[in-house]
Amino acid sequence: MREDREAELMYGPTLSIHIADGSLFSALGS
Repeated sequence: MREDREAELMYGPTLSIHIADGSLFSALGS
């Protein structure tokens, strides 16, 4: 979890957006 937080800070909000989109699509797909 801590590594994910560091990745978000390093790569910016775009990474979080991609992850969020993937989660949303997965939820809708399921």
